Amino acid sequence: MKNLRVLIVDDENRIAQLISKLIHWEENGLVPAGICLDGQEAYERISAGGADIVVTDIRMPVMDGLELIRRVHETSVDSVHFIVISGYREFEYAHTALKYGVEDYLLKPVNEHELNETLSRLSRAYSTEQEQIKKAEKDEQVKKELLSQRAAVFLVRNKAVPSLAEFNREYSLALEDTQFLAVCARLDRHAAAEIDTMQDRLIMQNIIRMLTDKFAPVVLNQLHTADDTGTIYSIFNYTVSGSAAAVLPDVFNELKEYVYAFSQYELTLAAGSEEPFSGISESVRRAKEGIHERIVFGTGRIISLHDLEIKHDALLEEDILDTIRLKTANAVQSLSSVQLSRLIETVFSGIKEKKLYNADAYYETADMFVRFVYEQMSVSSREERLLTDEIHSCYSVADLASLLRTRLCAKLDELRVQKQSQAEKPIRASKEYIESHYAEKITLEDVAGILKLNPSYFSTLFKKETGSNFLEYVTGVRIEKAKQLLVSTNDTMAGIAAKVGYADTRYFSQCFEKTAGLKPSIYRKLYS
Repeated sequence: MKNLRVLIVDDENRIAQLISKLIHWEENGLVPAGICLDGQEAYERISAGGADIVVTDIRMPVMDGLELIRRVHETSVDSVHFIVISGYREFEYAHTALKYGVEDYLLKPVNEHELNETLSRLSRAYSTEQEQIKKAEKDEQVKKELLSQRAAVFLVRNKAVPSLAEFNREYSLALEDTQFLAVCARLDRHAAAEIDTMQDRLIMQNIIRMLTDKFAPVVLNQLHTADDTGTIYSIFNYTVSGSAAAVLPDVFNELKEYVYAFSQYELTLAAGSEEPFSGISESVRRAKEGIHERIVFGTGRIISLHDLEIKHDALLEEDILDTIRLKTANAVQSLSSVQLSRLIETVFSGIKEKKLYNADAYYETADMFVRFVYEQMSVSSREERLLTDEIHSCYSVADLASLLRTRLCAKLDELRVQKQSQAEKPIRASKEYIESHYAEKITLEDVAGILKLNPSYFSTLFKKETGSNFLEYVTGVRIEKAKQLLVSTNDTMAGIAAKVGYADTRYFSQCFEKTAGLKPSIYRKLYS
């Protein structure tokens, strides 16, 4: 870091020399930039970049101190700091100079402690500023390197790999034409754990740092990046065959010890195949496949190429799929969340017990359940996509089945309540109509017409929701009203019959006896 240059400006050379002797040059990290006897000379030297700090008098010939400060200020030489020396009579002048950003003003005779205190403060501020600039530059460089690594790994993941020379040139890398190994690390959060995105990101950054430190002694170069799903992609470039893979177990044990201290995570590592640069995408593909298969092989371990060689059928047999599709449709049509929950549990338990399938059997079967259920409902594509993303983040069969049961059965219950509400609306309206018009002629066809429903559908719906057919319900309402009139009025039977919708008194009496078990006259005697 350079030493700040101090220029002293005073028309009395003796005073300027005295100020120079008062300054603790080495202690404050300063060097002399010379002495100027007037403002014009100082201005020319400052304009040429010859000073960082200027200690100036106010009253000088040719150009005074205030004019010097003003001109430097107006020419935007912001890096120059001014300390004004003034007598009592020039105090107002010095005060005016403050508006130009003067750091401090000191009264004559100059106090050694005050002068060096001000210079020390400027020197410390400069050091802090330079450190911040260096840190910002370093952070920017690290950011550029991380972005470059991210872009490079993304390119490799998508198999669009150019020549090694072109790859190095494009991403400012220095990979050597030797051996390459891709490794994937997956950080999974327990299903019941509270989401903490900031903590997830911090842990993944520390995993990358630990990988970088631990592999540094055995590799030539390494690239790391992470995605939003909790997967870290690492590519190691080395010379001795097998050297990178050999340190994986020890590295993984240290990573587990770190991650498991947080208690709500699982960690899995998967290694790809050792390849030349031309096969780097294949190594990444195998590492990704290993992480994908953790639902079969389990978490908290390294999934190797040997594990992946035990390859099974990816999907369920077509006849099994047809059965699942039919049973799912039946559960949805009957709006039975219990039936759907049992089906999901049975299917996934069956897959797990047979041990005949790879990870795709679980994930694609789960996707199938979502598709079968949601296609019969009014569900947004975004909602379906979010659930699918959650499905593919599950790392155990139990969690996967639980997620499906919870979400799909809740959706089915929601649909049942919705349909029940829709069915109840016309029934509720028809009941209100009957309650208001029981004294009039009421027919099923008339009420269905008012509700704009097909009479046959309305009849079925009414029976399903009330437990009675339409005529029985109307009769029941009329007889209840008649009971009230019998015990609370002295109306004649003919009058009561007319008030509850019966023109024929005899027919009213028959209906009353059939419904209430007593003739209306006897009912009146018993309860009036």
